[in-house]
Amino acid sequence: MDMEEPTFAGARTRRSKKSKTNIPKYPKAALTLASARRAVYEGRAQMTKGGLTKSDLKVSKSTGKIVSRRKSKASKKMYSANGLAILKYQKA
Repeated sequence: MDMEEPTFAGARTRRSKKSKTNIPKYPKAALTLASARRAVYEGRAQMTKGGLTKSDLKVSKSTGKIVSRRKSKASKKMYSANGLAILKYQKA
C-alpha cells in the first residue's frame, strides 16, 4: 500500500529555486571609478555605485574613456555655446 502524506489547507509546497545570475550588482569595492565603469560597460557588473547602468554609459570618441551619456551631452552643449571661453573661468 502506498501511504500518501496528508495534505491540509496551510501546507506549503516547494517552489523551484530561481537560478541566480553570476553577474554581481556592483563591481568590487577596490576598483577605481574608471575600472568600475569599464566593468559595467563590459557586462561584468550591473551598475556602478552611483547607479549608472550600461545604457547610461558610452565611450568617448576623443579620449576612449567610458563616460556618462548625460554628462557628455551637457559638456557638448556647453562647448557649442561657449567654445573654449569656458576654460578661462574654470582655471581661475
